[in-house]
Amino acid sequence: MTKTDLDAKLHRFLGSLFAAVEPALDGPGLERVFVEARAASEHLPVAESAEGRQIAVCSWLQPALDAQMPSDTLNEVTNGLKALAPHLSWFTRPDATGTGSPNFPDGHGNAIIVGPDGLAVSSELWIGVSLLAPGVRYPDHTHPPEELYLVLSPGDFRNAETQWRAPGVGGLFHNPPGIVHAMRSGDDPLLAVWMLVPAAD
Repeated sequence: MTKTDLDAKLHRFLGSLFAAVEPALDGPGLERVFVEARAASEHLPVAESAEGRQIAVCSWLQPALDAQMPSDTLNEVTNGLKALAPHLSWFTRPDATGTGSPNFPDGHGNAIIVGPDGLAVSSELWIGVSLLAPGVRYPDHTHPPEELYLVLSPGDFRNAETQWRAPGVGGLFHNPPGIVHAMRSGDDPLLAVWMLVPAAD
């Protein structure tokens, strides 16, 4: 795999991601994250090294990516993720609030696609993917950047301003800056792509 090949895979994925998100935008918060993320993605240096790292939950990644998508646009997103999958370095996070399910430690994973440690290096944009095994509740957590999720499988999302709700496959979920939020899977693995745009200093 050459750097040129990885660059092509990355930009194909990003193009499909923005194409899937744009028609579903509904509200100024989602639109703001989308516009800033797309602008920040125009000139991204690809990392020199892209060795992937898998963890326990990755056994659920292929089933989630192989699930039937309701549109060709979303199929392009999952196909883009399949191409990037060997290069993704997955990690877990601690349950700092004690609100996650007992199976959370081994039942979740995150990977950064664009960001300080991503396949493309950026301090102005973070794009990544989160995966939950079936029956896992991600703990309540918060971060300063505003956030947009593109949901690629069944699952529920909530924040301090909403009750649990299911955006549906291809749906979006918005988290305002600094708000407490969480997600949970049901009978199927939950796969979602997220975008974060850190505020300028």
